Amino acid sequence: MDLHASHQPENYQHFNAKTYLQRRFIAPNGIIDEERGVQPFYLQCYHHFYQTFHSSWDPTKARLLELGGGPVIYPLISAAPYFADITFADFSKPNLKQVELWVNKDAEAHDWTPYFNHIVGSLEGKVGESQSRVTSLRSKIKTIVTCDIRKEDPNGILDIGDRSEWFDVISFNFCCEAVCTTIESYQETLLRLCKLVRPQGYLTSLISLEESWYVNGGEKMFHLGLTFENVTSSFKQAGFSVEFSDVFPIPNEAQNILNDCKAIAFVVGRKTNSK
Repeated sequence: MDLHASHQPENYQHFNAKTYLQRRFIAPNGIIDEERGVQPFYLQCYHHFYQTFHSSWDPTKARLLELGGGPVIYPLISAAPYFADITFADFSKPNLKQVELWVNKDAEAHDWTPYFNHIVGSLEGKVGESQSRVTSLRSKIKTIVTCDIRKEDPNGILDIGDRSEWFDVISFNFCCEAVCTTIESYQETLLRLCKLVRPQGYLTSLISLEESWYVNGGEKMFHLGLTFENVTSSFKQAGFSVEFSDVFPIPNEAQNILNDCKAIAFVVGRKTNSK
């Protein structure tokens, strides 16, 4: 099988987002990925980022873009207090549908309650305030829109016309390396994203390292095998200084279940130029 041919984003228009959520985001204790144990790492990363860096922007005006967000909202739970406007974008309409269901309080929506309880109650120490965070996040997701990171014109990445306003933060997780087929195209994508970030703004990303394949709906898909050095070098070449990073190694016994990922990296880049 030609894995390079199987990486096309169009495959995600048939992605079963509901099944994905049920498999990966429901567990006995609510937040543990039974197969790899990495979800607490994801949540801690974004908790740390927003607790540490939120003073860099004005929360009464700041804009956040969750780009290639899939059907999940967990990165936004820690973000909600620090933004006035959140745009959620993904290439896949089935993914966006799941987010719309949650924002609209639909009975068919995925239940993210354990994630709110863990982040707000445990990580932030605000016991009993989870429901107010739910309400706040729903009100701040102003736009849900399709996107295509392959577009050469940065203003064309989001399907909302001219993108003349910068974002204070772009959150970009497990997306680029599933679409780009070379390190060069990965670097070019980050360079385009840099043009959507305001001067001194941030690009944050969770990235699968040294992964060559993953399973999507029973089909084995191509994945760009990036090293940590590839990632940090690409951030720098795209115009970001690396302000923070962390790596979670995947245990040997947990590899080759849904992919051959060796580790998960979290990288925070700050835009260093004014363009």
